Amino acid sequence: MKAIRCENLCKTFGSGNNAVHAVNGITAQFEPGTFYSIIGRSGSGKSTFLYLLSGILMPDQGEVYYGKYALSQMKQRQLERYRRRHTGFIFQDYRLLEELTVKENILLPAVLDGKDPDMEWCDAVMESLSITDIANRFPFELSGGQQQRTAIGRAIMNKPSCLFADEPTGNLDKKTGEAVLDFLLRIRDLYRPMILLVTHDLDIARSADVMLQIEDGRLVRNGYESRQNS
Repeated sequence: MKAIRCENLCKTFGSGNNAVHAVNGITAQFEPGTFYSIIGRSGSGKSTFLYLLSGILMPDQGEVYYGKYALSQMKQRQLERYRRRHTGFIFQDYRLLEELTVKENILLPAVLDGKDPDMEWCDAVMESLSITDIANRFPFELSGGQQQRTAIGRAIMNKPSCLFADEPTGNLDKKTGEAVLDFLLRIRDLYRPMILLVTHDLDIARSADVMLQIEDGRLVRNGYESRQNS
């Protein structure tokens, strides 16, 4: 597992008077096996920052490194391979494929990578997420909580070293959100991936090893140790 490092990371949307500097000169390093939470107001740039770190978006300036490898220097096929093999992304809006069942959605990363899926791991993930009984249902047949748990299963199918989560509990009720957080904590203890989680919820943020804050596209607080380590 390798660290993720960003240097002078910048991303602007729009131009002229309408320009929004979503990420504005952030330099930081994220270590393997550590759970980071990222907080900030709506529009502060935290989700954009997560998309840049994961390689979904490319910066206007600066660079993101996975170990010694610069993401912007990768060819498209290399970047896609990196994202499949080393990262998992949990989207707030789930982004499940409607034509695939729960189990097929979870297996998708392995299938796209041309691997023989680890069916034992897939079954263990579904059991841990309490979705074994809905394995053959389609996304339109699921509740929001069931869709989010399926999305988490898909994100960890390949046991990524870096797990990104963009407001994974934002659309869920408190009880379901707590269950999702509990599973993320169990994932951390199971195989020690790096986890970067964006959230508005301070209680969830404090469950991480390190809590960071973004304001107006800048990292204003770095290295706060949460109650997990106190």
